[in-house]
Amino acid sequence: VFNNYRIPTGKLTIVKDATPGDDTPFSFTGTYAGSGVVAERAAHTLDPFELQDPSDPAITLPEGPGAYVVTEGALGAGWQFDDIVCTGTSAWSHDGQTLSVTVGRDDQVVCYFYNSGYGHIIVKKVVSAGSPAATFGFSSSYAGGFSLAGGEQTAAIKVPAGVYSVSEALTAEQIADGWAQAAAYCGDGSAVGAIGVSPGETVTCTFENTYQMPPGYLRVVKVVDGGSAVCSDFSFQLDSDPAVAFDSSCADEFEFPAGSSHWVVETGLADDYTASYDNCSAVEIVAGETAVCTITNTYEEGPGTSLTIVKAARTLNEALESALFDFSGDLGEFSLASGDSQAFHVEPGTYAV
Repeated sequence: VFNNYRIPTGKLTIVKDATPGDDTPFSFTGTYAGSGVVAERAAHTLDPFELQDPSDPAITLPEGPGAYVVTEGALGAGWQFDDIVCTGTSAWSHDGQTLSVTVGRDDQVVCYFYNSGYGHIIVKKVVSAGSPAATFGFSSSYAGGFSLAGGEQTAAIKVPAGVYSVSEALTAEQIADGWAQAAAYCGDGSAVGAIGVSPGETVTCTFENTYQMPPGYLRVVKVVDGGSAVCSDFSFQLDSDPAVAFDSSCADEFEFPAGSSHWVVETGLADDYTASYDNCSAVEIVAGETAVCTITNTYEEGPGTSLTIVKAARTLNEALESALFDFSGDLGEFSLASGDSQAFHVEPGTYAV
């Protein structure tokens, strides 16, 4: 009697497909129940094995045809299980990371275990001490747009391992208000435009902004009413600075820190002109705005010599800013509020006020 027996060729291959493929090791255990195709292969526990993508991503188990249960072990930090897919048979299923598959006598079965790595990104907003409250807009390749106020930060946003970007855009109004971006950096050394996130990594990117209150401006305007004099025939003194002649354009503009206070006094009158002042005493400078002091000279033909009395009061009490001050002396009796003036035509000489 001649008995012929064809050796079965069925095989099971397990393949690890990890994203990213960084050679992270993944461990596996399992059991083999046999199938009766090869009687001497009894049920037993599979030898544990590890797979690494891309250097050692696959193993073909030696048992041959039969029923298998293969389980992927606990995953390291920053890795998640995605799926299992088998080809070469329809007799397979999985419950999470556990695969159940039956390999027929001549089946060539390949089962893929898919995993992906993930990390987190945090964006932190830092502003200089003493800065006013403000909210800043951001755009990112992983979470769209969002806003942060000074001192705030985002939650740790989960992202697949990879490369991402985040940017901050100051508005034209914020720039005009005195905001500027001083620095933008990530804790792992990545640029904010190319944030490399590895499995299990949390990257914190910080955006630092500084604030400097913008200056304000004081424009001194000269108005000449009548006569033949021109603006440059007159001069003025700003605070304690030396007197200067008016510009031929009849306006001079100066830049000052916001919150400062200034005085303007005309120092010389052309013959037969009187002077009046509008908003020239204790002028408060407001950030980004222009205050205007106007000095009007009116032609009045007279003896050719004039004496102008200007009242400039310095007070922190707003209620006193409109107070009247009484004067008497050689020029008679008169009253002036802070910032007012009165010109007198006089003969050359000495006068007491």
